[in-house]
Amino acid sequence: YMYNSYYTADVLMNDDGDVAPVPFDVSVRVHTLRFLHVFASQPILGGTPGLLIAQPYLFGDASIGPRHDEHDDLGDVTVGLMLGWHAPKVHQLSGIDFTLPTGAYSTAQLFNAGQNKYAATFYYGVTRNFSDHVDGNLRANLTVAGENPDTDYQPGLDAALEYSLNYRLPR
Repeated sequence: YMYNSYYTADVLMNDDGDVAPVPFDVSVRVHTLRFLHVFASQPILGGTPGLLIAQPYLFGDASIGPRHDEHDDLGDVTVGLMLGWHAPKVHQLSGIDFTLPTGAYSTAQLFNAGQNKYAATFYYGVTRNFSDHVDGNLRANLTVAGENPDTDYQPGLDAALEYSLNYRLPR
């Protein structure tokens, strides 16, 4: 798989939630190559095992006050293990992804492609097929991140719930 994303922001907020009086502009393009393999082996706990490896490449341009930084480089690699359970109308997936601090990082740079910390994301997802053309998805994530040893910053826990209702056009 190839995932592409673009992020941009031009406002910086202070601790009170007000716009900070600092010129701020950042834009990042990310292209991630994701390899996914489902094993044709004996089930584990009744599920089909899988493996993923994802490698992002980032293009960043950041300006904060008088500082400006622009470059591109490899980001942190993610490897994951998963189990999937499949029935005619319901599909479930559970797993853990490990993000390793392999990306480019320097405290001297304003923009870094890597985050210089380890992280683990635990997730569970379910898809329900309602008809030949309609399905719904729900995924819960919990990420536990380590400390960046160069900055002593530890982001803590990150929880997310993603959902979608999809309609597939007839062929």
